[in-house]
Amino acid sequence: MMPTCFSPRDVCAYRVATLTASGAPRTGAGNGYTGKLVQVVATPQVDAGDDQIQRDGCGDICAFVRDCPTFTGMDLEVTLCDLDTQALVLMLDAIGITETPSSDLFGLKMDSVTAGCQRPTSFEWWVKAWDGGVQAEPDSTGNQPAYFHFVVPWVYWGLGPMTHAKGIQLTTVTGKGQENINITSNGPFNDWPSEVALVDGINTGFGWWMDAALPAISCATITVSSAAS
Repeated sequence: MMPTCFSPRDVCAYRVATLTASGAPRTGAGNGYTGKLVQVVATPQVDAGDDQIQRDGCGDICAFVRDCPTFTGMDLEVTLCDLDTQALVLMLDAIGITETPSSDLFGLKMDSVTAGCQRPTSFEWWVKAWDGGVQAEPDSTGNQPAYFHFVVPWVYWGLGPMTHAKGIQLTTVTGKGQENINITSNGPFNDWPSEVALVDGINTGFGWWMDAALPAISCATITVSSAAS
């Protein structure tokens, strides 16, 4: 049996794909993005349920019911390396500002308060799997350096606090994640392994597996293939 007691270390890349209102990946050029980041804080949201207690006339408990806790989604706080306009336009569903005549994206403005819910995205990130003093090389990755590949299949994003002062400044976005029954089982980029597809992909609010490669990092949008399983 493959050992699985590896430590997560460092966070190396992230990837987003824009989704339709129903949660299906938006196929085509310009609908995805990969980049580097400083950190991801992922906080599970759990509904604790209700306790029902009935006491008898003497004050003793005669009936007690406790609901089981239910995982409802994942809250995200993501710190980016750059004030990455293209990534933020996609994640925040913001309005891009392009330069004339080059059509290069060089600014954005947030959408109107009357615009309703923004377009959701999926969110994936990669963390090194560490084995003692070296990066793990398990059988599952063909004895190649391994990464934990994390997925939240549906996220609504908001812009975090921005502090501008002397020194390097970081950009933070916050996300509310949830399950997505319409994510394709092999992922928006058609590269989730067949073993993940066999469990219908990561269509619940959160999941991960061992991966052997990072996505190619680009300072430009990428194509979402979302090929059907």
